[in-house]
Amino acid sequence: MAISEKSKIVYQDLVDKAISYILSIVQNKDGYSTSVPAEVKPGYVYTQTIGRSGEPASGSNPCRVTFTRNTDSHLDTVSSQTIINEFKAFLTSRGILSKTNNKVTAKGILNFYNNVSAFCSVKLITVSSQFTTSKVIFYDPTTVTYPTVPVTDDEVPITSTNASDMLDNLNATLNSVSKVYPVKYTQATYSCCSSSSSSSSSSSSYIAYFNLD
Repeated sequence: MAISEKSKIVYQDLVDKAISYILSIVQNKDGYSTSVPAEVKPGYVYTQTIGRSGEPASGSNPCRVTFTRNTDSHLDTVSSQTIINEFKAFLTSRGILSKTNNKVTAKGILNFYNNVSAFCSVKLITVSSQFTTSKVIFYDPTTVTYPTVPVTDDEVPITSTNASDMLDNLNATLNSVSKVYPVKYTQATYSCCSSSSSSSSSSSSYIAYFNLD
């Protein structure tokens, strides 16, 4: 529903806008979008040729290193309907979805967006890989624990202290930075060849995803 100038805003308007925004920026809904680089998709394999000690990669005894992206449920695709259902379930748990037809007060708007920021701070992640400079925003389909937001009564007039506290909480939630989660590639295999022998060893590397500020 579009919000026209000078119209009375109800909670349903805010819910629709929030859902529209979330769906517009996540790049793993209903499949991976075309902007998602291959390096962060399942099945990605990267092979690098390196020289043995003291030799260039183009030398006679090169080593080949293979990295394969590991399976990670945090980076799976998710349906648009699942995102909508989880967001609505979250709003229900916060006592918001039950009053979708109620007019929104000034305090109600602040409370709503404090809760939306709490949802987004853990469900939207910025995915980054060491093999590409591209960064994409994913919706994390795994189960998470949401930050708490102070419960407010819409019927109680808002005070300057209320507004200050709620804005501080909103700002802190939006700017919260979660721990870096290292998503490891499968074990890297080193195959070194020479005219008389070959050898192999192993190592590992990772990509990481960060919560959206």
